[in-house]
Amino acid sequence: MTKYTDHYKQDTRSKAERLGPHPIWRGIGLVFLIVLPVMSFLIVSYFIENPSLVPWLEIPKEIVFQNLWDPFIAAKLIGTILVAFVLFIAISFFTFLINSIAGR
Repeated sequence: MTKYTDHYKQDTRSKAERLGPHPIWRGIGLVFLIVLPVMSFLIVSYFIENPSLVPWLEIPKEIVFQNLWDPFIAAKLIGTILVAFVLFIAISFFTFLINSIAGR
């Protein structure tokens, strides 16, 4: 130990900064913000391209455009929005549950 070490230095951060989430959670949130919509699009694309897996799923002919490169792109985008919304709600619910158990 040197004579210039200050063992009693006060923390200069505000109380909100000390009690707030760790900065790594911002990076994890950014990853979720990118990964969840991509994962949702892949899930919806898989189920639309394999209709035998979900026989109850019927795509209305009003949102199928035959002259586009992918005729089901409107259905995929609508499904992506719905699945991403459900996944975001599920993650928010589990985060709330974990935080309430941890006492935050």
